[in-house]
Formats: sequence, structure tokens, C-alpha cells
Amino acid sequence: MPTMYPHWLRRPWRTQMGHAPRAAAQVLEHGGESLPFWPRLVDAAQRRARHYAQFARPQSPDSSTERALDWLERHVAQYGSAATPGGAPCSGLAGAILATASRFGREALAARLADWLMDIQLADGSLPDGNRQATSLWNTALAAQGWLAHLPSDRRHTFAARRACDFLADHIDYHGRIHAPQSHASLERWAGAAMHLAYLPALVAAAEHWQAPEYMQAARSLLSAHQRQARVAWGAPLRMLAAQAEGALACGDEQLARDLLRLPTASQRPTGAVPDRLGSREVSLAGLARLATLWLRLGETDRAHRAIGWISRHQQVDGGLIARRAPGWRRAEPASAWAVTCYLDAVHAQVETCFECVTPDLPQAIDPADGRLRAVAALLATLPAGSRVADVGCGSGRYLHWLARWFPNLRFTGIDPSHRLLASLPKEVEARAGGLLRIPAEAGEFDAVFSVEAVEHALDARRAVAELVRVTRPGGRIIVIDKNRAFRALSHHQPWERWFDRAEPAQWLAAGCDQVHCIEVAHGASCQPSGLFLAWLAQRCDAVAVRRAA
Repeated sequence: MPTMYPHWLRRPWRTQMGHAPRAAAQVLEHGGESLPFWPRLVDAAQRRARHYAQFARPQSPDSSTERALDWLERHVAQYGSAATPGGAPCSGLAGAILATASRFGREALAARLADWLMDIQLADGSLPDGNRQATSLWNTALAAQGWLAHLPSDRRHTFAARRACDFLADHIDYHGRIHAPQSHASLERWAGAAMHLAYLPALVAAAEHWQAPEYMQAARSLLSAHQRQARVAWGAPLRMLAAQAEGALACGDEQLARDLLRLPTASQRPTGAVPDRLGSREVSLAGLARLATLWLRLGETDRAHRAIGWISRHQQVDGGLIARRAPGWRRAEPASAWAVTCYLDAVHAQVETCFECVTPDLPQAIDPADGRLRAVAALLATLPAGSRVADVGCGSGRYLHWLARWFPNLRFTGIDPSHRLLASLPKEVEARAGGLLRIPAEAGEFDAVFSVEAVEHALDARRAVAELVRVTRPGGRIIVIDKNRAFRALSHHQPWERWFDRAEPAQWLAAGCDQVHCIEVAHGASCQPSGLFLAWLAQRCDAVAVRRAA
């Protein structure tokens, strides 16, 4: 006689497989092995508890990305470069966090890690392992990548980055063989020759940054040596396998990257998760995040979105992510800095990839009577001739086309991450490639700054507003136009988009501005504001007032 399960055990187990029970789905999710009854019972109870707990726990107004960034800063401040509380410092992790912090504009965190890495760098240019007892090529490559990502903001670490890259290149011969030093760390020895592909991104980045062919030659020799070998089976953890595929992509070998990821790709579960190893039930969040980043680069966007969504659903309230998840009851684990760092990289790649795909569909023009354009024009009309004005997140310049025509006596600059969109700007507008989190401008360079529907796409909205304030001169004017959070539920939007209430941007602007106020603006052909778009206007304080406020 079949076992009768209670309704609360059966009902939640509905999946994307139509109306099939969750137990049937788990047979597919766990490599064809059905879990025994009691582990399934415990797993169902956990699912039900999490379902109710998500409504009981306090909801943070910050996005998942902002909470992850804040968690990372707190973790580094308290535990340094250790992956978890009480763990040994890891120079490779410090390099990874350095690159991520630089990408998100967290300059204080990036500078702290860059200085620490320079302090522990050995005389030969290498970086040690966690116990500082052995040289690690893996850690050296990650540290070099971190320094290279940070160099546009801080040139003090140029020599350290060059020494690290020289160390990597010097240990690769013409045939692509690695001549590891005697004190070589055990991680690379355990992972085998395939792990050497993980050194390629640092060498390729160094070759591009310094226009140094010797680094590219070393990278190509290493890749050719691996191509002559048999393909590697899925034996290493997912994070290591993803690092190898990333190295292949850095050198332009997309087919090798796809071959390396063939089994993990085929093993993705309907929920978006991928086991850490073939036949395993555990999911490494860091490995899954790195895999999602590679899927985005390979055009597998649906798989990547499902993987990132799965990770986001397992984020803790404080922004942390544990290293691994597995079915059944498990003791609570501390959050892992590796998981949080890789997740942030994946979300950053998700946004970049999305805008590359939708660029042709973005609106290229705007009605001259549009309320948003008129609000910006009203602000610029108060500026004297020769004033410098920046449109941050300008896109194809649909606002600048009209403003440059209406105010020929002003000097306009359009700033956007997309080179393709910047090519559409009017010839009288200066184009600069850059994002909201790291605006390519000196402090106080502009007399007025405006940003329309751009801050909502910034993965760290507070940092984006702070950057707008930074590049505005004391006494300069700022206007930010974005969507009202009250209308968010009525609209289709990307998962990372953050709409605002009236108080949030006003509070961020008040940290460096006065005369901050918020108004409603109309959009499209409508003459009356509908409440969908809000405009925050402010005037930059002088330096003395900012210091007093601090």
C-alpha cells in the first residue's frame, strides 16, 4: 500500500514540470537518484519554513547588490581577506575582491586591499598562499587582475602589478609548460595542468594594458599546450572549472570554453542550480555565480538569469551568501566572501550583457515637449555661457540632441558605458566612456550634471548619486530624474532595477548638497505629471559646508 503523505508535504512540491510532484523533480535534480522519504520530509519542512519566513523577516530597502557590497565591506573590515570568519587570509581572494570593489566604485575598500597585497608581495613578485609559506601562481594571477582593475583609479600599484605579471610570464616556457618554483602551493599541484588556464586572464589583461607582447605570447603558449592535451573531465569543483573556461575565453577560444562547460551546462536543474561536481547534491554558490558569468559571455542568457535568480533567492538578510547548499537538514554555516564576490561579478555581467542586447531597441528620440527634457532645460537656462554640463548615462544622446541645439553657448559632455551609443552623439558633444559608479571625470569638473533614467540601473544607487555629487563643482546644479517606486508593481522591469521613493535620493543628495527638493515631471505627450517620474534637484555645497556636515 503506498505511503500517504500529508497535504502540506505534497502541495508545495510543484515545479516547472507542470503538475508533477516535487519528488519526481528531485529524481532529475539529483542525478536520477530518488531521495529517501525522511530526507524528503525534512527538505519539505525546510521549504515550507523558508516560504513563511520570507514574509516575517525584515525587508531591506536596499537592493540585493547593495546589501552584498555592504556585507563585503563589513567582512573585510572585520576579517580581512579570510573567506569566512576565523579562516586564513587569502591573497587570491583579496585580489578578487579588489577587482570587484574597483568595478563597483568602492574605492576605499579597493585601496585597502591593494595596499595589503603590495605589503605581502614577495621579492620575486609572487603572492603567497594563505599561510604565507609557499608561492602560489593562482593567488599571484588573481592579485594581478585586481591591481590591473584598480590601476585607472590609483597608479601607486603599477610596479607591483607589473612584477606579478612578470612572475607569471617568467614561469611559462615557449612550449607552454609551467616551471613552478620549489615553494609552489599545493592547490595548483592538486588541480593539475588544466588549472593553468586560470592564469590566462591576468596575462591577457596585462598585455592589453601595457601593450606588452611578451604577456600575450606566454598566454598563447599556455593555451596551445592545453589544446594539445585531451579534454579535461569534470573532476574539479565548479569554481575551478569555470576559472579554466574563463581563461580560454580570455584568449578567444570560445569552443574550448564550451567544451569545458558542456557537462555543467547539461546538469543545470530546473531551478537554475548546478551541482558542484558531477553526481554531487551540493551546490557551490561561488561556482554557480562564475558559471553564470561565463554563460552570459557565451550567449546562454536564460541559463545565466535562472542561476543568478537562484543565488539571489538564497541571499541572507544582511547580504551574505553561504558557500554551499545541499538538500536536507544542515547546520548553519557562515557566509563566504568568495560566494558574495562571485555573485557581484555575475550581476555586473548580467546588466552589461542586457544593455548590449537591447541597445537597438532603446528609444533614440524624445519629444521636445516631454516634461523630463523641459525640466533639464529649465535648469540649464540658469547657467552662464561657457558652463560645462554632463549627461551621465546619456545613451544615444536623445536629450543632448535637443539641449545642444537650444543652448549652443554651453559645453556638453555625454558619459555612457556603451561605445556604440556614444557614436550617436552630436559632433559638438564630448563623448566619454564610463559608468555611474566610476564617472570618468575629475572632482568638481562640471557646472551642472543631470541623469535621466540611469540611476535606476546602477547596481549601487547610493554610490551613483555620490559620484554625481563628486563631479559637480561647489555651487553647481544637479538634477536626477527617475521612476517612482509606487508604480513599480504596475510595470515590467529588469530584476536589478531599483525605483525610488521621494526620500531616498533626496537623502543621498543632502550628504553633499543643499536646496534639495523633489518634484513630479510629465513624460511623453502628456502635459500633466502622472506621478511616474520624479525629479530631484540640488545645489552642490562648497567644500567647507561638506566638511562641517561630515
